[in-house]
Amino acid sequence: MEENENKRSRTPGSCEKRKRQVNAYHKCCAVLIQNVVDAVKEEKDAGRLKHGLNRAVDRQEYYLNMSNSSIYRVLGDVENLPAEGEVAGRIRGPDMSEEDEARIRPAVVKLVKAKVVPSLNNIMTTLLESEGGWTWSRSSLYNALHRLGFSYDGNRHNYYDRVKENEDNVYLRNRYLRYYFQYVAEGRPIVYMDETWINKNTVPSRAWHDGTSDTVDAVPPGKGERLIIIGAGSSTGWIPRTFQMWTGKKKTDDYHSEMNGAVFKKWVHERLLPNMPANGVIVLDRASYHCQITEDTLSPQQKWTKPVLAKWLLDRGAVDEKGVPFTREFLLNNKAIKKDDVWAFCYERKPKKKFLLPEWVDAYNKANNKDIRVHPQLNPIEMLWNWLKTDVAAKNKTFSIADIRRLATARQAELDGEWWAKACRKSHEFAEDCLEADDALFEEVENGIGSSDSEDDDDLQEVEEELEEI
Repeated sequence: MEENENKRSRTPGSCEKRKRQVNAYHKCCAVLIQNVVDAVKEEKDAGRLKHGLNRAVDRQEYYLNMSNSSIYRVLGDVENLPAEGEVAGRIRGPDMSEEDEARIRPAVVKLVKAKVVPSLNNIMTTLLESEGGWTWSRSSLYNALHRLGFSYDGNRHNYYDRVKENEDNVYLRNRYLRYYFQYVAEGRPIVYMDETWINKNTVPSRAWHDGTSDTVDAVPPGKGERLIIIGAGSSTGWIPRTFQMWTGKKKTDDYHSEMNGAVFKKWVHERLLPNMPANGVIVLDRASYHCQITEDTLSPQQKWTKPVLAKWLLDRGAVDEKGVPFTREFLLNNKAIKKDDVWAFCYERKPKKKFLLPEWVDAYNKANNKDIRVHPQLNPIEMLWNWLKTDVAAKNKTFSIADIRRLATARQAELDGEWWAKACRKSHEFAEDCLEADDALFEEVENGIGSSDSEDDDDLQEVEEELEEI
């Protein structure tokens, strides 16, 4: 009998036939079946019942190998057991209300603005301390974060993702979009220009490998020499002669250091403007060499020394509030006048900026110029650069700057009007989505949902005035 007791087990039998039968049930069901089979076999071997017919409680405990309390606990909750074919899981609690879910994102935003890492613990603490308290568990908060589209990873430190949604930039983007749709309605050709670069040792960012040297490309160390590229195009294709490449000389991480006002001016005068379509519109970003200012409207800088600030005032014949011209004696030899005072005089009298590019354009009498801030998805040429650089990286086998130039030239020739039309179409669709989203945001601000700082308003007004000149 003791030997038979040891044979009783909570695991299914070992024969292949029994295994096939058990697979049709949940594991717990198979265990119970095995227990009943073993109990009946024991009684058969003993030639008698283990417990008499009148001892029902002892018999069911014996057959199922479960305590009586466990048996009745399961029977009492039979309605909540999984149906046939379902997999048993945790019993779900009530769903979080939409009102409570709507409180989570503002809590995350509050932490980010306070420069606190939005971890689960910190979000939970913020919600608990918020008005109305918080009654949900950490697991409920975790699940709600996923439902709301949040993810816990390292891809959150993206400067451009944040700055392009800055309120001031949203306003400027919206301003550009209204000009853009106006020009589209007028049928004016829109020309997009930009610069990019390709490193000599460029390769695809991802590839299958097992970590051994046999499955990893033998890429030379470092990024290698850099090819600087500039170009312009429209929905019909590249503007003739505007695609230009040269090898960079400076060993810096920023390719913009290879560009300067002189290089840009030469490219605009010799390649862009002579080939611009009539009544065209130039779209470009706010790189410093794109926004060069005329010499007579250069603004003073607060970092300048007191004598330099004084010279700026004197060279321009600036006068005080009473119309009396400033003198060197007053600005530099008067001990009561500090550098901050001289800077204030300069700041109050700084001229309205005049940009060189509109003057160059006016000389050809062909185009007007408006610019975008930060948002590369509104400039289709960014897609052309991506298609070009991806192809070059995939075909780069020699890591030679000459071959990089050859591959880039070949790919540029393939990216014809059809590719440009596709990029412009995608950009136009994105512009429509942006305009709709921006209008909704402005409506919220007007209704008092958003807020605006007075200093930000002043800065925005200054930038807006600058844009009027472009």
